[in-house]
Amino acid sequence: MRHHLQALHASVSRWRLSSSLDVRHDHGASAVEYALIAALIAVVILMSVVLLGSRLGTAFEIAGQI
Repeated sequence: MRHHLQALHASVSRWRLSSSLDVRHDHGASAVEYALIAALIAVVILMSVVLLGSRLGTAFEIAGQI
């Protein structure tokens, strides 16, 4: 999991560097940029749910037995 996050961070860093070196100076965000941000947020939420979901389920089961 950590490897995937590091790879994702490296990809985003390369993307930001390449976009900052672009000779055009576009102002404002386009729909494509908003879609990329939304996709990144969705991936982070999904990974969090997958990683924490089983732990939370176990915690609630234990709490329910008390």
